[in-house]
Amino acid sequence: MITEKKILNSKIGIVAHDSGGANYIKSFLNVNNVSAYCFLDGPATSIFNNSSKYKICNSLDQVISKTDVIMFGTGIDSGFEIQALAYSKNKILTVSVLDHWTNYFDRFKLNNKYLLPDSIMVFDKYAYILANEQIKNFNNLLLVDNYYIKDQIRKSKNLTRSKDYILYIDEPIKLHPNSSTYNYDELKGFENFLKKIKKSKYKNDKILIRLHPSETNLNKYNLMTKIEKKISVSTQKSLTNDISNSKFVVGYESMAMVVALELRKQVYSIIPNFGIKSKLPHKEIKSFFDEI
Repeated sequence: MITEKKILNSKIGIVAHDSGGANYIKSFLNVNNVSAYCFLDGPATSIFNNSSKYKICNSLDQVISKTDVIMFGTGIDSGFEIQALAYSKNKILTVSVLDHWTNYFDRFKLNNKYLLPDSIMVFDKYAYILANEQIKNFNNLLLVDNYYIKDQIRKSKNLTRSKDYILYIDEPIKLHPNSSTYNYDELKGFENFLKKIKKSKYKNDKILIRLHPSETNLNKYNLMTKIEKKISVSTQKSLTNDISNSKFVVGYESMAMVVALELRKQVYSIIPNFGIKSKLPHKEIKSFFDEI
């Protein structure tokens, strides 16, 4: 059985693309004051580039040659992490990090086959239960503290909290591999939300859009922001800042919604009634349309 102590006492490598897994891995290593060798792409690059503790490598082979264990993110859309896992299997100890509560099968699928690491790390009871249920006959599931959430809570204590706007958490649903089963995408979902909110007591409130870190189309809400002057897109790097200054938070299935819960904000799902039901297990997240 691979333990947290065994990982921390090893020479560690990191392979990451998406911001979720990258942030969780970084927080896990930072709190334990551990350095690592990194092979990165996408949003993860900027997350690890600003610290001397993380040595950036030009190839996966370079990471393998310098380490005893590699921690992998589990993003779905890019394929970067699962392909690296496939290459690394049987060469080095592999640990995949689940930073979310949805689409577990898709996170370990390559060329229509399932590929599992030596160990899977999760960060709360919900993920542990779901992984046990969905990933059958896997005995190396490791539950550790959610250091990323704890770090966001710590940062929020230094911020002035206000209620300036409704924070909308964007998600690139169109890019999800099984998006055709959702019956909606982020643009349709947001349009439906706007129709409903115009008939509610929040009709005059400002709305701040926070784009997903993996979003490539940075202008996809431009038309809406031109038509509706009360709608704007955040330029703030800090998720904690955007959440702390919001009246409440809305979204689909983003990890940022769970961060908002932990920061004691009211969080609503705006998945349309005609859309596939949210897979987030957190009962504190209510449907916005049932509340207005």
